[in-house]
Amino acid sequence: MGNDDDNTITNGDLFTILRDIQKEWTKFRADVTNEVNVIKTKIANIEQENTQLKTSEKKLRRNNICIFGFEHKNGSLTEALTKFIKDQLKINIGINDINYCYPINKNTESKIIILKLVTFHKKREILQNTRQLQGTGIYFSDDLTRSAKKRKNSSITLRLPEIRIMRQKL
Repeated sequence: MGNDDDNTITNGDLFTILRDIQKEWTKFRADVTNEVNVIKTKIANIEQENTQLKTSEKKLRRNNICIFGFEHKNGSLTEALTKFIKDQLKINIGINDINYCYPINKNTESKIIILKLVTFHKKREILQNTRQLQGTGIYFSDDLTRSAKKRKNSSITLRLPEIRIMRQKL
């Protein structure tokens, strides 16, 4: 029975073990809390950068127009668009009013052209006269960010029943 006495743990030993465990737990908890605070700070910084990027993207697109359905075969796209806007929309526009224009979706049937104008005023003038394009299959619209397109589409979807009722009344 002498061996049993050597393997017994005293209350003092238990308290020492518990105290050590409590110290380790407190240290571990402090480390985790610090890591959580670091992660929260990083998330806040990323959210701030994301907001700044969205604002910058809006500013970059401010003078842009998306053109759908416009096709040209030969020559400069800028010259063709300038001529089209002068002839169809009756707006005085020159090549110097255009920063640049370029097609996107070259390999698909639905070609989209981005037209970047020098001034916001010229963009508004063009978009206000696009009703003259009805029936041509050519459409002009704002160059919206992805999130703005989602908001616009969701508001149109919500208003669709109201629009149908208004059409029926006409």
